Amino acid sequence: MERLLGIEPPERAQYIRIITQELSRIQSHLLGTAEFLTLIASAVYSPFLYMIIDREDVLTCIESVTGARINHSFVRFGGVRNDLPDGFKDMTLDTLKMVREKTKDYKELFLSDSIYRRRMEGIGVLSPAEAKRLGVSGPPLRASDTPYDMRREDPYLLYKDLDFDVITRKEGDSKARVEVRLDEIIESCYIIEQCLDQIPSGPIMAEGIPKKIKPEPGEAYYRVEDHRGEMGFFVASDGTDKPVKVKARGPVYAYFQALPPLLEGVYIADVVAIAGSMDACTSEVDR
Repeated sequence: MERLLGIEPPERAQYIRIITQELSRIQSHLLGTAEFLTLIASAVYSPFLYMIIDREDVLTCIESVTGARINHSFVRFGGVRNDLPDGFKDMTLDTLKMVREKTKDYKELFLSDSIYRRRMEGIGVLSPAEAKRLGVSGPPLRASDTPYDMRREDPYLLYKDLDFDVITRKEGDSKARVEVRLDEIIESCYIIEQCLDQIPSGPIMAEGIPKKIKPEPGEAYYRVEDHRGEMGFFVASDGTDKPVKVKARGPVYAYFQALPPLLEGVYIADVVAIAGSMDACTSEVDR
């Protein structure tokens, strides 16, 4: 809509969007990894409880800005609904320090668990060529030695001004997909710290936003790197206050396209490791 309207959010609003998006990426990866551990029923089950507690602290940071823990309804055409509250920086930095330290501990724990490694290493290998052919994006693609991330490929907001690595692995197996998400948690912490250090003062909404939105006739497509990969939205306008068409393209449908070749010829016991390591969200597909 901002592209159709020809408006750009103020810098402060863009930084706030990045901060909340990266906090949301952290909580999603924590939840996805925690749930996955229950599927493979390994000796590292106990981190599920600890990772959920870590996630709650991250959600508290999000809630302090948006007023909600999960369904935020926070972004507005031209900016964001709320500014950062007093004390947000200190609270968030403390949380990020904890998350970074705990995530490193989880990585070491997983690698030290022989059951976990036997069930994950070399299981469900997705080749780079097959991943691209099937339209896979996000952590499963980057775990297959493909450094494709919309924050780098087609930078939006102020990601071009931030220093961060695109996390990849070469193996393309179930273990690599989990490791990419854990390393992305640490990288997101780094991104948020930069934003908190660089964010300028100023308005959080662009000027001149009409109360009734009537873009000129035209169409626009916008894509971002959400927790699971490339999320795109297409909007077409005929000049009225109602869009002619709105189309959402999420990353998870391609995850399910990739499962049949990954599951051919494997043991039944490996199905949960392979499917679970993809971190698919079924409700995103069923729409």
